[in-house]
Amino acid sequence: MGDNRNQTAEEYKQELIDTMGNELGFLFYELLNDVYYLSSLWEEFKELYGVNEKRINLLNQTAPYLFYLVHTIFWKELILTVTRITDPEKTGPFVNASLYLFISKMKDEPFKEECKKELEFVNASSEFCRDWRNKWIAHKDYNITTNPEAKQLSNGSRNDFQKIVEMIQQLTNKIQAHYLDSTTYYIDCKSIHGAESLIEILEYWVQNKEQIIKDRIAKVWGE
Repeated sequence: MGDNRNQTAEEYKQELIDTMGNELGFLFYELLNDVYYLSSLWEEFKELYGVNEKRINLLNQTAPYLFYLVHTIFWKELILTVTRITDPEKTGPFVNASLYLFISKMKDEPFKEECKKELEFVNASSEFCRDWRNKWIAHKDYNITTNPEAKQLSNGSRNDFQKIVEMIQQLTNKIQAHYLDSTTYYIDCKSIHGAESLIEILEYWVQNKEQIIKDRIAKVWGE
C-alpha cells in the first residue's frame, strides 16, 4: 500500500502500530484500506460510466438494465464509503472508525489542528453525500418522497466527487508522510481484471456477434 512495495499488508500494519501505537496504528491501517477501496471503486465506476458517450452506448447496446443496476449500486456504495470515512467520532452511543476519530486521538496538537481543518473542508464539500445517505439510501425521507414541492437532494457532479476522493487521498497521505515518511500511490488502484477487462469483452462481442452466434449454431447442429 505504501511506497515500500516489498512489504506485505501485515508488515505495513505492524509498522503503523510500531510508529503510532496500537490503537492509532490499527485504526489508521483500517482507514487506509477504506480509502484504497473508495479509490478503486471510483476508478472502476469512471471506467464504466465516465469515459465518453461511445462507452455508454456500448453498455446500453449489450445489457442496459444490468448496467443501470450496476450504476445505481456503485453510486450508492461510493456515497456510503465517503460518509463512513468522514463520519463524526460517534453516532449516538456508537463509536465510528472514521478520520474524525483518528484525528481526535492524535497527540501532535499543531498537526492535529491542521488535519482537522482539512477534514472539515472535506466534510463540507461532501455534505451532499451525507444527505443522500441519511435521506434516501440508509433511510427514505417522507417529505422528499411524498411532497413534490419539498427541497430535493442536491446531485453532486462527477467532478465534485473526483475532488472529494482526491481530498481524502491527500489528507491520508499527509498523515502517512508525517508519521512514516511514505505515501500511497492511488494511481495503481485500478485492476486489470475489472471494468477495463469487461469493456474489452463487450467490444469484442459487439464486433463479432453475428459470427459468434453462427459458430454456436453450427456447433449445436454439428455443421
